[in-house]
Amino acid sequence: MGESWRRGPFGPGAERGATIPVAKRILVVFHHLTAVNRLADVLTLIERDHRVQVVCTVVPSAVLAEGAARHLRGSGAVGIPWAQAVNTRFDLAVAAGYGELEALHAPVVIVPHGVGPSMLSRQWEGHGPVTARPAAGLRPETLVGGGRVIPSLLAAARDSHRDRLLRYCPELAPVVRVTGDPALDRMLAGGRLRETYREALGVRPGRRLVVVSSTWGPRSLLGRHPDLPARLAAALPEATHRVVMAVHPAVWAWHGRHQVLAWLEGAFQAGLAVLPPEEGWSAALVAADEVVGDFGSVTCYAAALGLPVTLAAFPDTDVVPGEPGELLGREAARLDPDAAVLLPDARLAGRTVPGMPERLTSRPGASARLLRRAMYELIGLPEPECEARFPAPAVPRPIGTGLLR
Repeated sequence: MGESWRRGPFGPGAERGATIPVAKRILVVFHHLTAVNRLADVLTLIERDHRVQVVCTVVPSAVLAEGAARHLRGSGAVGIPWAQAVNTRFDLAVAAGYGELEALHAPVVIVPHGVGPSMLSRQWEGHGPVTARPAAGLRPETLVGGGRVIPSLLAAARDSHRDRLLRYCPELAPVVRVTGDPALDRMLAGGRLRETYREALGVRPGRRLVVVSSTWGPRSLLGRHPDLPARLAAALPEATHRVVMAVHPAVWAWHGRHQVLAWLEGAFQAGLAVLPPEEGWSAALVAADEVVGDFGSVTCYAAALGLPVTLAAFPDTDVVPGEPGELLGREAARLDPDAAVLLPDARLAGRTVPGMPERLTSRPGASARLLRRAMYELIGLPEPECEARFPAPAVPRPIGTGLLR
């Protein structure tokens, strides 16, 4: 995107080159590629409105900002540098991450980019005394500062998420609203396309689709067992199984697409297909018969869809009591990567996780309606007359040499 300021449908002179005279301008703020994916869901509720212009920016100080910046450069969206974004007034700013949002000149909406606070954050490196670790994503200093609550709306998927936010930071009470889970609602809407998704993933009749999922970081499936995808693809019989992998966008963003694909080359040779980081995982879960994963959000969503789940990596000491990760770790099956399950003709023995849908959302099927209503209230426009709903996930397009084995 570059750092030079650009002219366009925002700020002073916004009407000079306009074709459609928009009434409101919305800034979409990306902290990382995962936020890009979540905000793509949310934006379907508002970006088609002829009264609205969407402009995007990336927070450059975010650890994983470069992945979002690369995506934005090729997206076709209007993008502006952060320095220009914080010096321009907008009618709304929407983010799915935290940090530096206090610099914006707009009411700020923050939506969660996963299943919410489920695991404890990693201990930071440093020389100071050790303290208790907060739940990942719950840092009061990113939500309240300078005598003011930063967001005008902080969306929570479930009542327990709202309650935990308020325990950490009571000042958030006026802005926290339970709005359900867009990702889960999209997957439920995609149920009618299950066979279409399976065909796109190369699942022939009579075969079982196994989705392997890894979040990011050293505690993840790939962090603990980088050769596991190849060994799983080789061990599960080709005649009866199709193995597809979803790798967290942060892995692609940090290590680079070329390196991730190089690391997975052995898995490709064994028949694995890999989903691109921008999309595909949600459709793959709708199509799946079982999932091998870790503590990441994708595994929790798989459990919420009623799929048998096997955990290949799970940091039991890091769960937040009462949240989805605790239930997942307690109920899902465990896979010993060195056990006989990886021998030829092996079979997985995943288990379903009863009660997971309730752990993920308190407003099932209602997130589109609730989020759209909240955003239109903040920008001061009446909602469109059409029903608020999320589209089903797009048909997946896996990458890798194993697509049509």
